Amino acid sequence: MHLYDARADRIIDTYDIPPYELITSMEVMPLEVSEITHQHRLLVALGTISQRAENYAAKGCIYTLEIIDVVPEPGQPETGKKFRVFGREETKSGITALMGIAGLVGTAQGQKIMIRGLREDGSCLPVAFLDAQCYITSLKTLASSKLWIAADAWKGLWFGGFGVRNVLNSLRNITNTLTGRAL
Repeated sequence: MHLYDARADRIIDTYDIPPYELITSMEVMPLEVSEITHQHRLLVALGTISQRAENYAAKGCIYTLEIIDVVPEPGQPETGKKFRVFGREETKSGITALMGIAGLVGTAQGQKIMIRGLREDGSCLPVAFLDAQCYITSLKTLASSKLWIAADAWKGLWFGGFGVRNVLNSLRNITNTLTGRAL
């Protein structure tokens, strides 16, 4: 993954992931980085799938990267930014989609939708999950609410909500792509 400066038209920093991992989703989102102070920072979240042998299930990983200010190289002011790894969390299945929801990271892992919070040490703490009936390919948040839309290739759009107080991740409606009617 490269950090690119458009004004200088050059790559100013690179973050390497292992060669057996593929980046499947990337989002820049405001995430809560402290459970104590509830401080939010703008972080880059990456979702990956690990390529393994055909007899093994795919695994994934969530990377959270922060873009920090550093002392630039002499005569090159554009080099004043670098990636810093805030956290890395391995998952049991590949990450197919990412979203930011109320300062938390929402992930689609095939047929599961999981909401995770970040800890101070950079690890992810699962907060809520929902088993979907189809393979989720896209996940979006509606504005700054706790409502989400998930899309899959077969049944269409899923509309759901997330509540922090009673840790609820629930499905509200499923529509069929072919007919447009609720299932």
